[in-house]
Amino acid sequence: ALIESGSNTSNLTEIISSMGDAIHKRLIEIALEDLGPAPINFAFMVMGSQARGEQTLVTDQDNAIVIDNDSGKLSKKDQAFFLELGKKLNNDLNTVGYKFCPGEIMAGNPRWNQDLNTWKAYFSSWISGSQPKDILDLTIFLDFRCIYGDSDLVEKLRDHVNHSAEGKSVFFYHLAQPILKMKFMPNLPGNLKAASHSDTQVDIKMALLMVQSFIRLYAIREKLESNNSIERAEKLHKMSVISASTLQEFSEPFDFLTYLRIKNQAYSISRNEAPGNTIRLGQLSHIEALTLKKIYTDIASLQSSLGSVYSRAD
Repeated sequence: ALIESGSNTSNLTEIISSMGDAIHKRLIEIALEDLGPAPINFAFMVMGSQARGEQTLVTDQDNAIVIDNDSGKLSKKDQAFFLELGKKLNNDLNTVGYKFCPGEIMAGNPRWNQDLNTWKAYFSSWISGSQPKDILDLTIFLDFRCIYGDSDLVEKLRDHVNHSAEGKSVFFYHLAQPILKMKFMPNLPGNLKAASHSDTQVDIKMALLMVQSFIRLYAIREKLESNNSIERAEKLHKMSVISASTLQEFSEPFDFLTYLRIKNQAYSISRNEAPGNTIRLGQLSHIEALTLKKIYTDIASLQSSLGSVYSRAD
């Protein structure tokens, strides 16, 4: 009903993400009641769409644990506690509908259940390495947010990321390359509503990823604390990093693509079908098709402008 009423999609994703935060917090509280209090301060952080406050109706887990190490090296007993906590949370989240991450980027994976110094070392390696594989790993973690525990640990990690990335032109060059190579709608037909193209599939998530990635690059470069894409874009505009027209090229596609994604997922759920992130061109109204075509042009323009800035690694 909210979708059909034309409710602002940022409000919808904020509602969905807020519900997700509440569910996560309650499950952590229950887990700590079962396992006992944590022996050391820690932070449970989420990454990706939940960290940005941009969740839709289809999501999986991307989470991690950061452990305070001010007292020195963690004991095996403490490590075992947090790993058990992470595994329990991942299982409980999966039970209530937040599916396991296919790439195992979850707090129950020992690699992503570490002390603050180890997390800092991860980011330093990813940023300094500046190789395609390093960047692929890093982009998954660049949007992170504490939703339970000692938020100072996550703030210290953010400060470390900002400091490590400062002046690293090669890093930002490599961060830009996947964005420049993305193509969410190959062989875009001239008439999107033509019967011959009605079964053409468009990956809405990929289109959104292009906009999110573009904004993230500049947000990291300018050391912004915000995770949300539109908040980042608005701050970049206020800082005169991007123009008013570029802000519009961010916000309009983002809002419309999010609307299409949630609407399509809700439609699938109403038909007892598995919701996804692709939509057939034949499902679009004439106005939606025209809007999507304009968005394709806007995104291509964003790619072109990014390419002119990061055409080589200086």
